[in-house]
Amino acid sequence: MRPRNHQAIAVLSSWTRSPPASRFVSLAAFVPGRPKWSLVIEPLASTLEGDIEAVVEFLVEEAPHYYLTPGVVFFLHEGIKVVAEGVITEPM
Repeated sequence: MRPRNHQAIAVLSSWTRSPPASRFVSLAAFVPGRPKWSLVIEPLASTLEGDIEAVVEFLVEEAPHYYLTPGVVFFLHEGIKVVAEGVITEPM
């Protein structure tokens, strides 16, 4: 089990499709042109605007956990297509 400090709360918005209602994994780009990382996303709540508050963590221990810092913006991908934008709001 990963240490809890490798999780964060994020708000996911700008969905191009219906967001999943349960835990899912998506590729996340934190820096354009750099490798994407598999991010585990567990939705907590949704807003009337369609945003989702979720717990996020990387799928692998070797991931750059320093990206899970408040204010960091990332983009969720399905293949090459961006399906949502996220921002880390707080560490756990």
